[in-house]
Amino acid sequence: MSTWVTGIVGGSLGIAVIFAFGAALYADARLRAAAPGPGWSITSWASNLTGIGAVLGSIVAGVALTAKAKPLDQDTFLALSAFFAFLVVAGPFVFQCARNPKTDPRDQGPCGWNFTLLVACSVTLAAVVGELTTLAILYWEIFDGGAPGYIAVVVVALAGLLAAYYYAVTVPKLASTKWGKLYVRALKSGESPPGWNLL
Repeated sequence: MSTWVTGIVGGSLGIAVIFAFGAALYADARLRAAAPGPGWSITSWASNLTGIGAVLGSIVAGVALTAKAKPLDQDTFLALSAFFAFLVVAGPFVFQCARNPKTDPRDQGPCGWNFTLLVACSVTLAAVVGELTTLAILYWEIFDGGAPGYIAVVVVALAGLLAAYYYAVTVPKLASTKWGKLYVRALKSGESPPGWNLL
């Protein structure tokens, strides 16, 4: 495994762990509170961005990169894109696998914990950061550096900063929410149960 692959995967996971640690400090004891399962909507822009980036980036890499491209060759780029696309799906899967076994799977109420909510969001953040980093390297290789390469890297870096900011302002609050009280209040008032969407 090349040092580039190790740096991209390790760096994206490391950034997610740092952000998760900060969110966990904010949520503190509320991480043990019950939480509803994740939802997906068109506003789940970070997940959508990663999925679309993986597909489009793979197409571009398949056309524009050679087997001997540096620092990432075509096969390595495709493998990284597939890995980060998998991570987007793995976030909610982790939440569902670690759900409270005492809850009814058909129930829309709290079925997991804020801790697993935090893990799911952090896995999604790692996928976003990793895919954006991979795309930045792809465009740098395609443009062979120069002004277009720098512009592409800056645009991708800004998207990464926006994703990190979005995580920082939403996930700590989600991970510290007392979902059980909101769920009971919604049932009494006839409203739809509260929930959270993927990043």
